[in-house]
Amino acid sequence: MDNNIQYSGVLQDFAEPLFDGSEPQDAILQKLKVAELIWNHCIAEEYQLPVFAALDKAIRESNVMHPEMKIAFYLMRELKKAEFSEYKNFILKTEYRIKPDGSKSIYVESVAPEIFKSIYEQIGIKK
Repeated sequence: MDNNIQYSGVLQDFAEPLFDGSEPQDAILQKLKVAELIWNHCIAEEYQLPVFAALDKAIRESNVMHPEMKIAFYLMRELKKAEFSEYKNFILKTEYRIKPDGSKSIYVESVAPEIFKSIYEQIGIKK
C-alpha cells in the first residue's frame, strides 16, 4: 500500500502536460479532475475495479464531446504506464485549496485498489 506517498504531488506531476501556465483557478481544478479521471481509469482497468465501466463510459462520452481530449487521454494513459506505474492508489478526492495566508495547494485523498475493491464487495457491488 502507498501510505507514505503524497498523491497530491503525484497527481500534479501527472497532470503537468495538461497545463500551459496561464490557467485561472477554476481551470486548474478542471484540468486536475481530467487527470484524476484518466488516472483512475488506468487504475480501475489494471485492478479490474467495479467502477471501470462507469469510468470508461465517462471517458468515451468526454472524447465525443471534446475530440481534443481523445488525444490527451491516450497520451496520459501512456504517461501513466511509462512514468507513474509504481503508483497504484485510486484517487478518491481532489481539491484545489487556498490557505488563509493566500498560498495555494492541491489536496488529494487516495486508497489502495485492494481496499477500494473490498469496500465495494462488502456493500454488495460487483463488477
